Amino acid sequence: MGILHGKDLRHLGHNDDNQIDTGRQAQLLDVLMPHHNADGVDESRIHHFVKAVGLPLPKYVVLDDALHPVVEQAVRHAGVNTQIPKGTSVYHPELDVAIVYRGRESPEMVEHILLHEIAHGRKTKKPRSAKFIEVMRGAEPRVFSGFVDEYGGSFNEESYATLISGAFRSVVGGVRGTNTDKIDTYPQKYHGNVRRYMLGAIAMETMCRFNPDIVAAMLFSRTNHTTMRNVKDNINAIDQGLFERLHALNGHDDESCWQGMTEVSAATKIGWQSAFKIAADEPGPLDTYISDKLDVYEQQTGYSFQRVR
Repeated sequence: MGILHGKDLRHLGHNDDNQIDTGRQAQLLDVLMPHHNADGVDESRIHHFVKAVGLPLPKYVVLDDALHPVVEQAVRHAGVNTQIPKGTSVYHPELDVAIVYRGRESPEMVEHILLHEIAHGRKTKKPRSAKFIEVMRGAEPRVFSGFVDEYGGSFNEESYATLISGAFRSVVGGVRGTNTDKIDTYPQKYHGNVRRYMLGAIAMETMCRFNPDIVAAMLFSRTNHTTMRNVKDNINAIDQGLFERLHALNGHDDESCWQGMTEVSAATKIGWQSAFKIAADEPGPLDTYISDKLDVYEQQTGYSFQRVR
């Protein structure tokens, strides 16, 4: 699971306005969509959830693992020169397409993985404001998505995406606590992610508990990147420079993710063991925010998420 970042971004064909390349997007989807296999996945509920929360909905396709060679070839033909390990779900920011592999996962877990990749989605238009450029290290990124630019950001981005998918499982599915047959204490709502992503999500959730203003700022920044400044300011309100320190971390590296958890623990004075337990046992500000959004959406539309209370 993840998003192209760092050095991977420099291999993408560059579009000066950073608009979605709809031609190459269509080229990729023409090959992959006939193989779309979302059996058992409640796609309608996911679409309603994304709309209710106010997030962008990128194009996506759910595939069997055996199709990896087909995907690799199609991605290359669409002009994306990168290699993704077999069975690894990914969001391609320039094409605004999420590719999710089913593996041997249950439909509920596929939904969880799909939400993680959808959460990486971005608004298509490139922001040009000085405030945004200042946030992203003083230089305008050539290709970006959310917290990611050519200089880093994958820790924040992967933590955010895992946080969103965990909130979906917690608020809609009623998944809480820890897995009693496991020796670790990772919150069950995050299970199915690799441990480094779970670490990042717990760190992000801890920051949101310490400063709940991060929640709305973080969600608004997905559709209006100029508000990224608010995310930076709210995280730095916990400890000056914390956003920049986390932004520099590689979210796909175990050591960096532990460093991120350590940074957050030091800034909030909440030890990582306590952070794990709180995240497992107590609904966080994001859960509350999303639950309220779903309440309003259900009242306005008549749709029911059939939440497990």
